Formats: sequence, C-alpha cells, structure tokens
Amino acid sequence: MSKLNPLKILPINPEKTNRKKIKKLHPNLPSPYGLFIMIIAPIKCGKSVTISNLCLNDNFYNDIFRDIHICSNTISHDLSSRFLYDKYKNTCYDTYDDGIIKTFLKTQKNRMDNGDSDTSFAWVFDDILGSISKGRKGGEANFFATRFRHFANRGDPTMMIFSTQKYLSINSIIRNQANVILISGRIGSAREIQAIEQDYADIV
Repeated sequence: MSKLNPLKILPINPEKTNRKKIKKLHPNLPSPYGLFIMIIAPIKCGKSVTISNLCLNDNFYNDIFRDIHICSNTISHDLSSRFLYDKYKNTCYDTYDDGIIKTFLKTQKNRMDNGDSDTSFAWVFDDILGSISKGRKGGEANFFATRFRHFANRGDPTMMIFSTQKYLSINSIIRNQANVILISGRIGSAREIQAIEQDYADIV
C-alpha cells in the first residue's frame, strides 16, 4: 500500500503591489486596511469630534486616504464638523441616496480596472442612520458595508465609520461588520444596553 502524502494547506501569497507604505501609526491604532469603526453615543457625547480627529488629526489617519466621503444631515452647519466640511466639501452629502454609493462604486471600479496607483478611500456615515432603514431603503449602504474593503487595490487603505445615537437603529448586517466599536458610557436605555450586551458580552 502506497504511503499517502500529508494534507498540507499551502498559503496563497498576496499579489505584488507598488503602493507606497503609509506613515507609521501609533501601535495602539487599528490598521486602516478594511477598518470598520462603529460609534454609539447619545447627543453631545463627542461623536463628531471623534470622527474629525480620526480623519484630520496627524496622530490618527489624516492624509492616509485619497478620498473621504461623508454622509451627514448636519455636515454643512455643524461647528464640530466644520474642518471636515472645509477639506472634503466636494465629497460631502447632507442627504443619503443609494445613487451616491452606486456612483462611487462605478468610479472605484474604473480606477481599479485602469491600474490607478491609489484607490484608497474612507466613508463616514454620521447620524444619518434614520435614512438607512432595515428594509430596502439604504440597501446599497448595507451591501457596501459588507464588501467595502474589496473596492480598492490590495495594499490601499480603506475605512468606514458609522455613528449613531441608537444602537438598535443600525441594521444587524452593518453591526456585524464592525471591527472597532466605541460605546459611550451615557447610554441610558436599558433596552439598548441589553442589546449591546447580548452582541458583545462574550468577546469583551
């Protein structure tokens, strides 16, 4: 009887990339490759300040992404977001529409197909989750949240940020994608706390 070869799993080596390395980040910061941050906090708890720091502060992710797109009902008149609005005015949207995501994906696919040297991006959805329902409305955002990291070339940073006042207002599809979760200590709803506990108690 012939001797069987061992069933050894062989690694799939990543494709080579000409992408330049990003700046050195603080070791406590999560990697900006497929980074999905979810922020849950009531009003006046620093959501917009946190987002501004993540995107604009040199100690965080400032100038890592080619584009930052921001969906926010208050982006054009929120004092906390004024610096974000000044820098990314051309990619800010004060109302959500599925067409925004479709247009962006078309642009990204063209960049990838044409061998663009930088396809990095970040998307911010700041307190607009009332505009993205758990049904068909906002379906493109739900779809995008599960696959966003695939719409950039390997080696290019990608990040999504969702912020909301109510945890349960976020579609469970989106909640399951988050790999960084920031939760305010001022959540007063027992139902919200119980839902968060049920989702994360086993891993925290």
